Amino acid sequence: MGPDTQRPIVPGHLLREVIGRGASSTVYAARASATGRDEAVKVTSPAAHDADYVMALAARVQAIQRRVSGDHVVHLREALPLVGGTVALVLDLADGGNLAELVGQRGAVEPGEVTTVMTPLATTLADLHAAGIVHGGLDPENVLFTHDGRPMLAGFGSSRLVGETHPQDSSSTPGFIAPEVRAGGLPTEASDVWSLAALAWFALTGGQNPPDRNVVAVAPSTVGPRFAEVLAPMLAPDPSTRPTARASAVTLYRAAPPVPVRLPARRPDPAAQVTSSPRTSARPPVPRTPARRPLSTAVKLTLVLIAGLLFVVVFLFLLSRFGPANDPVTPPPKTSAAPSTSATPSPTTTSQVDALRAAPATVLQGLVDARAIALVQRDPARLLAAEIQGSGPYADDAAIIAQLTQEQTTYSSLVFRVRTAQLVSATGSGGEVVAVVERAAYSVIGSDGSIASKAADPGRALRYSLTLTPQGWRLSGIAAS
Repeated sequence: MGPDTQRPIVPGHLLREVIGRGASSTVYAARASATGRDEAVKVTSPAAHDADYVMALAARVQAIQRRVSGDHVVHLREALPLVGGTVALVLDLADGGNLAELVGQRGAVEPGEVTTVMTPLATTLADLHAAGIVHGGLDPENVLFTHDGRPMLAGFGSSRLVGETHPQDSSSTPGFIAPEVRAGGLPTEASDVWSLAALAWFALTGGQNPPDRNVVAVAPSTVGPRFAEVLAPMLAPDPSTRPTARASAVTLYRAAPPVPVRLPARRPDPAAQVTSSPRTSARPPVPRTPARRPLSTAVKLTLVLIAGLLFVVVFLFLLSRFGPANDPVTPPPKTSAAPSTSATPSPTTTSQVDALRAAPATVLQGLVDARAIALVQRDPARLLAAEIQGSGPYADDAAIIAQLTQEQTTYSSLVFRVRTAQLVSATGSGGEVVAVVERAAYSVIGSDGSIASKAADPGRALRYSLTLTPQGWRLSGIAAS
């Protein structure tokens, strides 16, 4: 990178090292001045992109993204016109590469990893579709990873509202465009499902695209019998016969037990990672995510210790989280549900309530996974993705995290699974579910590196009180059923 005098000034953002450079833009690792949030800032070239057009397209992308939230979407946070006709696009940071790089460096991805990647993407698509949005631009470069393996969806420049004719066509890479779109039709929810299946096929085969014909015949020997049962219907030539994204999320999850995504230790071209960008139908260069800075030995050890838990990130998309039984990891239930804090229903309240009614186990599984992440990372702030602050579950888990931090111990391979779940009630403000949640065997790693194994817990029936917040369902109480 050149001297500081060549670094553009972006109000409110401290630009650091260059992490990507091309003919049309330069991407910087950056930090928000007010919040300290790590981010990526792409500065466009006035010779390559008209500033007014970029600003208009960015405004459209932001309007579309405001309809959906979640930890599996790369958001365009801000677009700022700069002196000289350039534009700064402030993006979420996804510094673990993209699916194209992962497959290019490793070849075929393990089935469990494909489950880990594709399940939350399918649910994210379902949330988009419920909000009236078609993504329209799914390809391997638009599937990004955080440094800990969480998949994120980018590339919303091709997105459109259901029923609208803009954009005129898809900017996806050939091989990931549904046949009806290739034939000149507009992208639809069904074409998004086809493209998602093509991504899974690409990952499972180490870079192949699904065939145009005889998918049912060749799938078992190409992607394995379990994924063949899932992908063949998603790749059906007739869009009307394809499953929905929501149904696909369930079948993808069942296709193989999820395992952590093994990101390559070294990437040959870190600057080639996409963050998120408005893209035209001509497919201009997209912004690139920051390369990983060299990690200290302590950080590397920490990442190794929590590697067994990374796959639970997969299910953050499922809106929230939960917690069971009675040991330092799973606090005993309260005799009554803690009072829930008031929460204003989000614009997608109806779809959230419908999701709980249709699949209470799926919603609880997301709560389970989010809780596990917070405990493994010893991060009280992460509990807010799972629990209502001030509730009994939050107080219990915050105390556990405080104890772990004080003793310098860490959980490893902490996984919860919803065995059964029965809906009691679901309204626009809250819900009640009776469920049995089991905990797999896990380890406690001491400050001296010692490892203590903990037995699995089959769980027992408990009543879980949920509160609907603008960010989704959150746990507010646990009681005996």
